[in-house]
Amino acid sequence: MKASIMLIYSAATIVLLHQYVVVATPGSFTDKISDVGRLGFKAGTGIIKKVPDLIPTPENLYSISKQTLIGLPFELVLSGIDKLCSIALSANNSTESFKQPKNEEINYVLLTENENVSIPVTDSILLWAHEKFDPSKKVVVMITGWNSDIASENTAADELWKAYKSRGDTNFILIDTARYVDTLYAWSAFNTQELGKAVGLGLAELIKYVPLENIHVMGHSLGAHIAGSAGKTFQQETDKLLPRITAFDPAKPCFGEGESLQGVGRGDAEFVDVIHSDAGGLGKPEAIGDADFFPNGIVPLMPGCFTIFCSHSRAWEYYAETVYKGNENNFIARKCGSLHSFEINACIRQEVPMGYSCPTTTKGNFFLKTKSKFPFGKSNSE
Repeated sequence: MKASIMLIYSAATIVLLHQYVVVATPGSFTDKISDVGRLGFKAGTGIIKKVPDLIPTPENLYSISKQTLIGLPFELVLSGIDKLCSIALSANNSTESFKQPKNEEINYVLLTENENVSIPVTDSILLWAHEKFDPSKKVVVMITGWNSDIASENTAADELWKAYKSRGDTNFILIDTARYVDTLYAWSAFNTQELGKAVGLGLAELIKYVPLENIHVMGHSLGAHIAGSAGKTFQQETDKLLPRITAFDPAKPCFGEGESLQGVGRGDAEFVDVIHSDAGGLGKPEAIGDADFFPNGIVPLMPGCFTIFCSHSRAWEYYAETVYKGNENNFIARKCGSLHSFEINACIRQEVPMGYSCPTTTKGNFFLKTKSKFPFGKSNSE
């Protein structure tokens, strides 16, 4: 019991330190520590019930500046968040405590030139049979995450749709899950699995209308983990694997190593490629796919970014750039053990394009450098 209390106290301490590191001046920081101590004193008197309230919202995390990222405090913050998630999940064995998703409120949105067609995921057959859906074209299913929902401006959905529209050969379908990922506590195994199950069942219906090899599922942040869950469900329902899942900076908080939440990974599709753009920040730093790409190394900030929110979005921005014709080879990556080895030309000479044209036979960890402004890709001569 004592050890459990100390764990709760330590995790809560880290989260409170996060709040103060962002806003406190050097002179006031010491005073704030006493508040942390008072919280620790109450650790044995029902603090577990307060754990979900201690977990920061996405908006809190997005506000963290570059200055906060430098050094130990930020690493402690995310470590504390993972601990809080573990405590919260362990203390709540009933699914009633989670924010249960309602599948009838989650829609497939087929984006078209003139209008968007919205169909509940529970009625996916209506979408595949819709006159705006062209079964002769490829199908991309994009699952949103934090700040990549339909209502946001300049989102992953908008930019990726523009890119695929330019090719003229793709049905682009969006699945908006934003209402269920507004807090880190909502990132439960229950939510991820249930949302993914709904998508996976719909995809199992889709292969009655579209060749399996034409389907590509992708997701950003939490959406990447939902995509992984969809892949697992699809396999259970059909005894087949989706051809490809692309994960844009899969979410790290509450999905860390040793956590009980099951995220996207190799085996969820024939080919799982992962672009890590905020590794160790909001994104997972571990290699979890068949091919893992680490632009600029295993770091939380990309060139040109001063917040982890900016870096968290770079993954899909890099990918979107490669969808446009002529840009397929903008990001040439090399199989390597580290960015340092890449920089001193000490890697094996296996090079592949990151993004749209990545060969589905690619295996291993790949490194590359990017620019700080659009276009982000660097050619081999740069």
